[in-house]
Amino acid sequence: MGARINGKMVPLRSLVEVRVALGPQGLIRYNNTRAVTVQGAPAPDVSSGQALAVMGEVAGKTLPAGYGGAWTDISFQEKRAEGQTTIILGFAVMVVVYSQLKDPTAALVGGAVMGMFVNGMLGGYGALMSELYPTEARATAQNVLFNLGRAVGGFGPLVIGALASAYSWQVAIALLAAIYVVDMLATALLIPERKGVALE
Repeated sequence: MGARINGKMVPLRSLVEVRVALGPQGLIRYNNTRAVTVQGAPAPDVSSGQALAVMGEVAGKTLPAGYGGAWTDISFQEKRAEGQTTIILGFAVMVVVYSQLKDPTAALVGGAVMGMFVNGMLGGYGALMSELYPTEARATAQNVLFNLGRAVGGFGPLVIGALASAYSWQVAIALLAAIYVVDMLATALLIPERKGVALE
């Protein structure tokens, strides 16, 4: 076997050396550093939250100095969604309090606090509902649910403004509080408990 250089055939072995070498087929990078992917699934009768806690504990004990771990995909969303009940209840109370504010400065400050509760509450829905879908569709389901919620939520200021113009500010905000209370009840009563259920 040869290669043509300047019109002459040169043996390929004079240009390259062929040898067998073993190594990874690809290098995984995460946040621009070399990484290793570790995947796990909870055992029967173990929730995904318990499994994540155990994996974090094992990683903390066994990884060498200078190594760390990070959650991605659904696990990342689930860790972000921990403790959502307090945020939802806080939002419902904040909306009722906010509807009683008359001073513009107090309404501005109260709106910022209420906005924190809105963002915290919405952050957990994708992770909560996506567990109801099979593993192959879980990430897509979460993205669809999250972005659909954002699209519908984009009309919120328009609806609240229209209600405030037609009725009153207190009625518009009270209706918003009622919607979130109904949402909280629907989440608690209609979404089935997944603790201990094997993922499909």
